[in-house]
Amino acid sequence: MKKKEKGESLSFTLIELLVVIAIIAILIAMLLPALKAAKDKAKEVLCMSNIKQLCYASCLYAGDNSGWLPVAGGAYPWRSLYLIEYVYPGNPNNWYGKNAGIFLCPLFDRWDVNKVYHSGYGWNFYYLGHWAPDHVNLLTVKIPVETIELGDATDWYTTGDWQLGFIYSPSSTTPVPPVGNRHSKGINFGWVDGHASWMSQKSIMQGVNGNLDYYYKVSK
Repeated sequence: MKKKEKGESLSFTLIELLVVIAIIAILIAMLLPALKAAKDKAKEVLCMSNIKQLCYASCLYAGDNSGWLPVAGGAYPWRSLYLIEYVYPGNPNNWYGKNAGIFLCPLFDRWDVNKVYHSGYGWNFYYLGHWAPDHVNLLTVKIPVETIELGDATDWYTTGDWQLGFIYSPSSTTPVPPVGNRHSKGINFGWVDGHASWMSQKSIMQGVNGNLDYYYKVSK
């Protein structure tokens, strides 16, 4: 910036202004990815909290039903409605509108308020029950702490949008991804014992000792 004679105002040249603008643009470009990462991380934490609460609701449901866990569908359209009374006591209509709350993954962008399975979370339907007759009792789950109950479902489907309400096991032949990977290339899971945790997509797809469905199976 040029120094002006006494009595004259200081002013920027066009080049100096362009330099300042360029520096600001560079700083913004550097900060935006960090801000997005921080925002996504916050949503990941919120998602984990949601799943933890859904696991707790499932435990309450099992406690009221002689140890039987809810299933993916059946008498109710999807497992969410088995749990709604435990999440919003006395007001099952709270599923609708913005009150969907803990049933919605914050990073799931295909949410449809008219379809309870469009929430981003899926049920381990193959091993923990698809329809009402398939109910699984807690006593039959050999290692609850290592058995997935629910978690981040896939973001897309092939056969029908109902596929968004399930998580598929690694051995499944379905063309859709078994699980979502919205959170740091991994999945938030809720386990039968009631805890919630994150796993990388690679780890969940590998299973344990060649057993691809290890984390899904009731009997290990």
